[in-house]
Order: sequence, then C-alpha cells, then structure tokens
Amino acid sequence: MFNNNPNPCQPKPPCPPKVIYAVAGTGPTGPTGATGPAGPATITVGTTTLGAAGTLPSVTNSGTNQNAILDFVIPEGPTGPTGATGATGPIGATGPTGATGPTGPQGLTGATGDTGPAGGLSAYGSLYNTTSQTANLTASVPVQVELGTTGPVFNIDTETENEITIIDGGTYKIDYFISGSSDGPADVTLQVRQNAQPIAGATITRSLTAGTGTIYSGSILAELNDDDTIDLALVTTGSANITFASGTNAILVVTKVSS
Repeated sequence: MFNNNPNPCQPKPPCPPKVIYAVAGTGPTGPTGATGPAGPATITVGTTTLGAAGTLPSVTNSGTNQNAILDFVIPEGPTGPTGATGATGPIGATGPTGATGPTGPQGLTGATGDTGPAGGLSAYGSLYNTTSQTANLTASVPVQVELGTTGPVFNIDTETENEITIIDGGTYKIDYFISGSSDGPADVTLQVRQNAQPIAGATITRSLTAGTGTIYSGSILAELNDDDTIDLALVTTGSANITFASGTNAILVVTKVSS
C-alpha cells in the first residue's frame, strides 16, 4: 500500500485523530404515495326555486360527489312600490264588419185584411214550399223552384207540379218570394216565367256571397191567357248551389184583378 500523503506524525506517536470526510450523492426514488380522494367530475346547475320571502338562500347537491348537480333556492324579494299609471294608449282602428247572421225564424201570421168588394175575386191560386231544397245551378240553365204545397185556389189549375195554370185569361197580380243562400259567390237571377219564358219586369238579380241569406220578393201585373202556365226559376251566369232557408222558403200567388 502506497501513501502519497506524507504524515508528519509518522512514525512518532501520539498523533491526533484522523478525520475522514464523506461526500453525499443523490439517493434512490422513494415509493409512490397513496391516491387521494376523487374530485367532482362535473358540476351542473339543477333547479332554481323561488323561496318564501324572508328566508335564506340555499344550495344543495342533488347529484353525487363526482357529478354534482347544484339546486338553488332564492328567496322572494319584498314587493316594490306601485309604479305610476302609464299614459292612455291610442284608440285602435275599427275592425271589419262581421258577416250577416242567418235568416231569422218565420214571423207570425199577419192580421186578416179588410173584406173585399161585393162579388169577391173571380180567380186566384197559390203554391208554396216548406221543405228543404237545393237548386244546383250551371251557367245559363234555368232551374225550376220547387213549390210542393197548394194554398187557397179558385178558378185556377194547380195540378201540374210547381206550376199554376190559368183557366180564365185577364189581368193578374203575381206575387212571389224565395229565401236562401249560396255556397259561393255568384250572380243569381230569380225569374217569374209565363210559359217557361221570363216575364219582363219580373226578374231580380242579386250578387250572392257564400253562406249569406238572401231574399227575393216582388209583385207585378201581367196579362195572362187561358192555359198559360206560371212558375219560378233560378238562373246564374256561372255555377252555384242554392240552399233554401228553413220554414216557408218559396211562394207564388196569382190573383185576377180584371178581365
């Protein structure tokens, strides 16, 4: 063994204690510590509820520690003072006029008229209808009005369906009436006919709207001959379905006023 560090104490004892210095280095890595508790994986807002006035606000977790759902209770605040009355707003525009209502029920029978002159009428007759009927009109094709019930008759023939036949010619007053409505817009004409031809001055044309009740009525004096037939017909320039009103919906009366 070689000693490259001379020691003045050698070989003469006693010598002071020998000091040995150690140099520290990095030690090995220690073991891994234990895993800590899991924190929340998600936090979401659940419900927000209005609590009673004067209570304290609260927050509760209705979920789990890993997936928290926070439900809030917020107490109602005190009622604030009443605000000032606002200014009156402008008046709105007038709305459109409503549709015409349905035709009302038939009125009461009027009082009996005064007794006529001595000798009475020499000829009269009437037909009318009280049952439901629909006239299906196509362009320019007259459709006869149904008159299924016979009224008072004297010296007049009502045997032909929906027609009055004159027995004794002369000047007659003709009274007529119908009531009904159309299923769509249409110009519809009511004709009083003599031998299937319109009598001049005894036609009425009205512009109908869907579902609106309409009345046609009038009277005329006409020269009628023996065996002439009188009836009512509807005609249109387009197409329309006319539904007659309930109750008495069509009337035709002829009365002889002179020979």
